This record gives sequence, structure tokens and C-alpha cells, in this order.
Amino acid sequence: MSNTTERTGPLKGMLVLDFTTVISGPVCSQMLYDNGARVIKVERPGIGDSIRSAAPRVDGLFTDVMGVNGGKESIEADMKNPDDLELLKRIIKKADILVENFRPGAMASSALSYDEVKKINPKIIYASLSGYGQSGPLHQNPAYDIIIQSASGFIEATGRPDLPGVAAGCSVADVTSGMLTYSGIMTALFDRERTGQGAHVDISMLEGMMMLLTECVCEYTATGKVPKRRGNDHPATAPFSTYKTAGKDIAIAMTAQTQWAHFCGILQKPEWLEKPEYKGLTARRDNKDMLRAELEPILKTQDHTYWVEKFAAAGVPFSVVQNIADACAMEQQKARGFFVDVDGFKYCGNPILLSSYPRITSRPRAPELGQHSDAIRKEFAAVQKSAA
Repeated sequence: MSNTTERTGPLKGMLVLDFTTVISGPVCSQMLYDNGARVIKVERPGIGDSIRSAAPRVDGLFTDVMGVNGGKESIEADMKNPDDLELLKRIIKKADILVENFRPGAMASSALSYDEVKKINPKIIYASLSGYGQSGPLHQNPAYDIIIQSASGFIEATGRPDLPGVAAGCSVADVTSGMLTYSGIMTALFDRERTGQGAHVDISMLEGMMMLLTECVCEYTATGKVPKRRGNDHPATAPFSTYKTAGKDIAIAMTAQTQWAHFCGILQKPEWLEKPEYKGLTARRDNKDMLRAELEPILKTQDHTYWVEKFAAAGVPFSVVQNIADACAMEQQKARGFFVDVDGFKYCGNPILLSSYPRITSRPRAPELGQHSDAIRKEFAAVQKSAA
């Protein structure tokens, strides 16, 4: 029997058949689980999700497996095996959602394309996540996070102007596309409530990354010029960047004149309010290097904790530049209960908080490969017999 029967959430009672692997697709299906759905993860016999063989490990499982597969049920099934394929089709008949992130055409090779699946279950929401989408000249190209960061212009747009571009410090293309797939599924479910019809959700990692680069794309299409790397500086105003103090670096961001006035008061620099080079957003942007040269020597006279207290009291937007350990230890995270407990380890929880449901505080660990195979086969064999 499913281990999700007593769970709550807006998707309670929905069945998800999850063909996803690595990071992008599992992010989506983890969100579906966290919001109440039952998720059956289909894995290759004896191999499973390819990420299972990676490191580092916690209690025998790769940490990313633990972080994006908690609470799911694992069944080993070979889509080339007629008996297994028949079993999957029986599950599809009962499913609300199918998610896959194979290269386009892979599901069709097993007679599980959207066109075939909707014959079995016309109301199913079938979500396909791939590097370049289900159409276009590149749709068959293999893609991983670094490939899409490169293709989208993200790497070239990121970093200091005097150094080569750099990738993000995490799998930003994977996670973004996973969240967009979840969003697409929710949109399709809403439409199904109105029309009674299922849909094929087509998500492109490339398009997701281009959305993250909206400001850069708009600047290019408006001017015809490729935006230059700016490091941490904002293209429209200053101070809007990270700055050095006697302790940790601190991020400062402001656009309102009242914030600038408070800021100058804290620094004991009232004359900056009348300085032509700093009068207005555009002036400060054009003279951001001059501003930094005057600002950082002042900030370096005190530890970051001093400036945190001053800026907080005056309503100046700021943050200490933190590492992951600092971010995980924030009282803000604890107060909102964002992290979930998985066998004593802490992982990111459900980022969607609804007033009508409690926030999840714990999650079962990720399943062992094929942990639920026997139970699922028995459950859906019974469905076949009862339907006969």
C-alpha cells in the first residue's frame, strides 16, 4: 500500500508516474509530492536513476537523490519488456500526471509518447522536460545544466568584466526548468478542471534560462548591443552591488531617494546628497567606480555587524554576503520552517506555502532502487483483474 495515504496537501489523491532522472525532472516531481501527490518513480532494473551512482553519499545514497526524491515510491521496470510495459500502461490508466525528462522521442520508442498515452487516459497531464523542447532544429541534442548555461548566454553574461564568464555555483538551469515544469503542470490541471481535457506540457531548459536573462535580453533587443559582464554591479544605479567592510562583504541595494538620504546620513556624508556625480540614479550609475572608491574606505572602518545594525535601523536594503552554512542557519529559515527533516538530515522543503495546509516539516528518505516494486505490481495487477 502507498506510504502517502495519510498525507495532506492540495494534490492529495493525485497519482504521478515519474520517469525523470538526475536533477531537473526530480525537482518537479518532488514538488508534486510535497504538495500531496503520490509519486511512483520508474527506474531501470539494476541501474536506476543515473544519479544514484554519483557522490557524495549520505547513508548510502547520493545527497541529491535524498534531496529531490524523498517520499517517492520506486519501481524497477523495463520499458522494452512487454509485461513491464503493460504494467506501466495500467498505472497510466489511473494516473493524473506523467512526468519525463528523456531526450525527445525516447518515450515514443516504448510506445509511451503523449499521443499513445492519451489514448489510454485522455485526461492525463503529460509533462516533457528537455534541453531544447520537443521541436526545433536542436530538439534532439543532449543537454545538461552546463550545456544550457552556455547556450543561453548565461555564462557569458555572468562574472567580472575583466575575467572570463563563469557558470552559476549550482545547477540553476536544472532547478529552474524543474520548477517551470511544476508550474506548467499546475496550469494544465487548472485548464483540465474547466475543460475536462488533458494536455502535453512542453518545457525547454533553454527557454527557462532565457527567462532568467530577461533583463539582458531586453537590453540587447532594445540596443543591439550584447550586455557586458558587470560583476555584482547593477546596470541602472548605484550603490547596488557588494562592498567590502572590515569583516564580511555586504550587499547594498537602493533606488529610492529617501534610502539614499538615510544612507548618506549613516556614513556621515551629507555632502554626497548635493554632489553632482551622485545626484540621481543615472548619475550614480555613471560614476559607480568613483562612488565605490569613496564608499569602501568608510565601510572598512567597521566590521559588517556594525553596518548591519545601522542599515537595519534606517531601512536601507542590505545583506551580508553569506555562505551556504550561514544561509542554512538563518533564524528566518527556522521561523518559517522551510527545511524538512529526512532521517536527521536537513533538506530544502516545499517553497509553496498555502494558508489552507500545514507546511511539511519532515519527509521520508528517498527510496532504495525498486523498494516498492512488489507492492506496486501487486496493486496494479489487482486493478487489471478487477477490470477484467
